[in-house]
Amino acid sequence: MLARGAQPSIARAWTLPPDQEHRVWPEHGGTGRRRPESGLRALAWPGLLLIAATLACGRPAPTGLPAAAQPQAAFADYVPGNPMVHQEGSQLIGLDGEPLRLRGVNLGGWLLWEGWQYGRGGMVSETEMMRRLTELAGDRAASDFQQGIRANFITEADIQAIARLGFNSVRLPFNAKLLEDPETPFAYLDTGWAILDQALQWCEAHGIYVILDLHAAPGGQSRLTPSDPADKDNLLWASADAQRRTVALWKAVAGRYRDRAIVAGYDLINEPLPPRGEADQLYELTNRIVAAIRDVDPYHLIVVEGGRFSSDFSMFPGPVSGNQMYGFGYDPRKLDMRVVWG
Repeated sequence: MLARGAQPSIARAWTLPPDQEHRVWPEHGGTGRRRPESGLRALAWPGLLLIAATLACGRPAPTGLPAAAQPQAAFADYVPGNPMVHQEGSQLIGLDGEPLRLRGVNLGGWLLWEGWQYGRGGMVSETEMMRRLTELAGDRAASDFQQGIRANFITEADIQAIARLGFNSVRLPFNAKLLEDPETPFAYLDTGWAILDQALQWCEAHGIYVILDLHAAPGGQSRLTPSDPADKDNLLWASADAQRRTVALWKAVAGRYRDRAIVAGYDLINEPLPPRGEADQLYELTNRIVAAIRDVDPYHLIVVEGGRFSSDFSMFPGPVSGNQMYGFGYDPRKLDMRVVWG
């Protein structure tokens, strides 16, 4: 059980070519805030998006916390003898019972498309890319292209190479649409589950832990393209139905993978961005997701991200689960961020 004020952390570090500037888009407010650095030892590997995990406990609790109910007791249950990767005090513990430092690669661009990851694709969402492909080549060709990406963008050879390079984990971003038919809410797709199942099998074969990351929640957790928003005026935060679907999806994921030890944790929502003045929605939704997960899976690690590029955790009065880490963005170049419009 974490003491109040102890803040376990998982951080994503990345490098960019020296001629590229870090961009902050208007949807984020463009404040130019540097991402938090305290307590992190980040990996740096040119051209790759990496994961470095460490637990930074003992830091002061965030100030200016909003008035909110304390987490219910069920959210803070601790499971003695947890057989999965789990948090104990200021450390992660691996399957061998020894302290674990995750060193990994983010598998972006595979099960969630972001235009900027495809060369000159720009800030285009997966839904928009599929729309343009359909207009250009028709439904069948667009669907074939999507299935081709899912079948070939990442293969077992890539997981084998990641292991050979000395990494021990991957973060696997996925779109809710991979698993749930957006036209039929709560109806899950066998084809999507098969892809995740196969990825876990590859990682088991090569000793690579997996962090499952809901990168695009139903409705979209922000107006930005990585969230694949279906309707920028009716996002996750404005739709009770989308929130119910998000909770149900995580319960389905946890129920399916509760016994898979290769899963290092569940990253609940990537870079959530609730509307200004409504940050308590993130806290409330997080509690609902955690409760649903813990109903079927008491073991796996929970990764909780804050608002504003995962840099603001003021909406959380304390841990939402006894086995969790906070996920926040971190820029290892330690440069001031400049707003670039356009």
